[in-house]
Amino acid sequence: LHAAHLLDAASLLGITLNVWQAQNQLLDFYGELQARAALSQPLREAFGQLADRLNICRDLLGWEP
Repeated sequence: LHAAHLLDAASLLGITLNVWQAQNQLLDFYGELQARAALSQPLREAFGQLADRLNICRDLLGWEP
């Protein structure tokens, strides 16, 4: 994943990223894919790993108010 590589590079350089926009986009896109029933197990796991890297609780993936 390109996002994971960016996070790795920022960490190596000691750069703190403001990731709120990426967090929101990940949650929105996950919700869209879930609504279309287009989430395979490998894709769910990839989203989960990226959520971990972006400090998003995996329980929030697919959450609806």
